[in-house]
Amino acid sequence: VALAAGRRTSMEDVLNDVAITEVFMAPDGRRVGVALSQLPRDGKSSRRWIEVLDAESGACVFTSCGLGDIANFQWLGDSRRFSFSRDRDDLTELCLYDLNERSCRTLLSGLADFSGYWWANDGSFLVYAVQEEGEKDKAYRHIKNIDDRSGTLVRRQAQTLFFPATGPRS
Repeated sequence: VALAAGRRTSMEDVLNDVAITEVFMAPDGRRVGVALSQLPRDGKSSRRWIEVLDAESGACVFTSCGLGDIANFQWLGDSRRFSFSRDRDDLTELCLYDLNERSCRTLLSGLADFSGYWWANDGSFLVYAVQEEGEKDKAYRHIKNIDDRSGTLVRRQAQTLFFPATGPRS
């Protein structure tokens, strides 16, 4: 395989190529979100970003470059908005991007030990989860099955229902 006439592909070319890590089809099928990553030539931490492409033409309609490392990409039901999370100083923000308005809004910030989130089908609310530490000073432990006998504290999830201030938009 050659990248240019007369030039052979090196191992560095293979290792530093852009990789597709995940694909997210919009509910209406007109757009697709593509999660990409690339290990820089200096070998330091990999760069991750998302591009939203028009499914018919392949044109890029959005890139997350400049927004930092984003994760947990999810389309909303209207296919013009999507949400994602990003970490800043060990805290997580949940953001909402509107492709028509080309605007990004932070819905929640300062979430410690963020675990995940789920939207209602109509986009009117979301539920998010954070990990909580077990009670360290509790003199007893409730054991339901054999796996509960572990000496390590088990982290549990707390789920919170969140309604964006503006409510659903269509």
